[in-house]
Amino acid sequence: MQSIPADSQSSGGSSPVKEDEIDRAAVIIAYAIANPYCVPWDVDRYAKKVKSPSSQKGVTEWERLAKVFEMTKLGRISEPATIVDIHGKILVWYLPNIMSPWRVNFVNNATAGLWDLLLKSIPNESKAKKAWRSDGFLMPDGGGKFGAGCLKIPWL
Repeated sequence: MQSIPADSQSSGGSSPVKEDEIDRAAVIIAYAIANPYCVPWDVDRYAKKVKSPSSQKGVTEWERLAKVFEMTKLGRISEPATIVDIHGKILVWYLPNIMSPWRVNFVNNATAGLWDLLLKSIPNESKAKKAWRSDGFLMPDGGGKFGAGCLKIPWL
């Protein structure tokens, strides 16, 4: 996908969302809808299994679900996309660069005062007890002062 240029006349401040930002978002969302990745299971059925507590001792939730649902390996997704179940229900949207660079900068500057508080709120984890949320984490490119975000879905 070609990158969409940011509004060259935009600057910091609290200006309202501009038409080019809406156009940018519409193109990225349309691209994501036209670029689906499909998992071979029904999300409603999956959700029911997740809610049911496991009576098997020594078996992790991940292992229990892997026996019933094929754990699809999607690889690294680098363009706008959706991840859908077998019925086409959207599970996840991936919308890189949906916000213009100047808007990201505006939000980062507006929330800069929260950075230290947010860092303090993250518990330190030992390597022996690594949370599933950070297992297999790949740091995405970019991100500036705050770092880039990454969404890790355990069943994909």
